[in-house]
Amino acid sequence: GFDLFYTNTYSSKSNYYLLKRGIENKYDALISFDATPYNYTPIDRDTDYNNYQMPLVRGVNSSDHMVAYQSYETESAISHLYANHVSYCIAEEIDPLSFVEIENNTYRMISIDMSIISDSISVVVDFIYSTSIVGCGSVSYELGSKILSSSDEGIYVFYRPFPSDSITISNSTGHDLDVFAYEQSGLPHVIPVNKPPDVNLYSNIPGYDGVKKHNEKNRIFEITVELYSIDEGFNPDAVYVPGELYCQLQSTRGE
Repeated sequence: GFDLFYTNTYSSKSNYYLLKRGIENKYDALISFDATPYNYTPIDRDTDYNNYQMPLVRGVNSSDHMVAYQSYETESAISHLYANHVSYCIAEEIDPLSFVEIENNTYRMISIDMSIISDSISVVVDFIYSTSIVGCGSVSYELGSKILSSSDEGIYVFYRPFPSDSITISNSTGHDLDVFAYEQSGLPHVIPVNKPPDVNLYSNIPGYDGVKKHNEKNRIFEITVELYSIDEGFNPDAVYVPGELYCQLQSTRGE
């Protein structure tokens, strides 16, 4: 059975009871699970674990999720844009800018596009490099693409910082999707993010939660095991009235 606890916002059940009758024809055992000690924070201890949103931990691998990570794209992109600029300047008979000037004026957009292809969810992650300097044009690199087996799969993007970064996410699937974007540096930068409301973004970018979390609910219980003498007059349809208490064992929280 269980006890209802209507003032608890995390679960309507605060206590569970398991009864085992007639053990070796001598004993009754009562096991109680009590969540209330972990729903509050007394002054002398911090034990309100059931009030926490718990992180959802899952394996990040390409077989179960879409995983894209940066490798050589930035170096290749700057070289490509610089070569375009030099070729343009030679044709126009003007002096080209330096490689560093091209690099300092290049913008990168991390593009994450989700769409429906043949009734399946398709995800494509691109790095798009561009600059306003004449003759450079733009260049795009695909970091990865995948057909998701369901909308429960996550889209993970790992990237190194770039001076002029932005993230643009599009979703035409009709599903709510989870995107995880992590800058691989010690101090992630604030960058512009453009996403639709049906995309949940988790990131180490300042202003976002780094992990997906479950809502608060009763997860941790204090467990008590009680052993009683058998009660021959016990009515299984009535409220349990135990016999003589022989022993009791209670769980303790590890520090």
